[in-house]
Formats: sequence, C-alpha cells, structure tokens
Amino acid sequence: LTKTDIEIDDWTKPDNWILKTQFTDLGVTIQEEDLMVDGLSGVLFLEKDHGRLIVDSQDIVFESKYFNRPLIFSSLESDFIVQRNNGSVEVRSDNLQAEIDTVDLKSRLNLSLGKEKFIDLQIQMYEADAQWLNQHRSDELFGKATANWLSRSIVDAEFRNVKLLVYGRIDEFPYENNEGVIQSAM
Repeated sequence: LTKTDIEIDDWTKPDNWILKTQFTDLGVTIQEEDLMVDGLSGVLFLEKDHGRLIVDSQDIVFESKYFNRPLIFSSLESDFIVQRNNGSVEVRSDNLQAEIDTVDLKSRLNLSLGKEKFIDLQIQMYEADAQWLNQHRSDELFGKATANWLSRSIVDAEFRNVKLLVYGRIDEFPYENNEGVIQSAM
C-alpha cells in the first residue's frame, strides 16, 4: 500500500473516519471461498457505510475452484461502488472490462454480501475460442459429466459476441433446481 491517508474528524467518535490508499500488485486470498487474486493495482476510498474501489491493473492472476487453471488477465479495469445497508454489503460495477488471454469482455456486476449472498452478473465476451473455454472449464461449476461432455463436444470453434447472465443466490449456484438463472446467447 502506498500513499495511505486515514482521516478521523473526532477521536471521541470513531465511527467518523475516511481511508484513502493506493495499491500496486496487491494479493488477496479468501480461504473459505477457495479464491486468490494477485497483481491488483488501483485506489481505494472507504468510509463507514460506503466506499469506492478503482481498479486499473495489468497481469492479474485469479484462481478459484470454479476454473481448472488460473485465469491470467492481461488487463482489468473497473470502478466498484461499495455500500453497507442493514448488515449487508452491496458491491456494484457497471463497467468491468477485462482481457484474459485471447478473450475480451465487458460486464456489469451487482453483488449482495449479507445473510443471503446474491449475484447479478452480465458478461459480454467479444471473442472467445473453444480451446480456451475447455482449458478453463470446471468440474465444480458444470459437474464432471457435463464438463467432460463439453470438452468432447465443442472441440474447435470461435465465439463472437457471447452474452452470459448469472442471477441468483450464490449459495445455490450452479442452480441445478432452477433457483437462479444461468443464461447464454450468441
């Protein structure tokens, strides 16, 4: 962390504070979620009930149980708004842009991290190929039988202008009983 400022208006009222910091090549690990991100750069503004995270990074590594191998982002840009409401934290980004290997994408994200964790994610991939998708597919995400079927069935193809929607409670993902929505269109 560099250029970190903590402003406290009144030491007798610790609820009134502001944190501002820049970060370069920051790594974050969330063990209970089996998630690791490394190489983040940007700026964080944080107050008691809200904040803003501006990410402008190159060469980011993202590892999760939902992918067979790490995702390597050559670039990642976004402006996240964070709001705390009634014991829940809401995260929103209307302009998440990324380049991952040969895939360019733009997305919108709304995430609620309260008692019930909820995701509303819309992704538009401008280009992707079957080989890349098969290398990163996940038995955890699709189930072993479906993942194997996908890798045998979609051997060589290029996808253009793919749209993906994931909507529902995170703990019910991948929505095997239609509790949420996973939808794609080409």
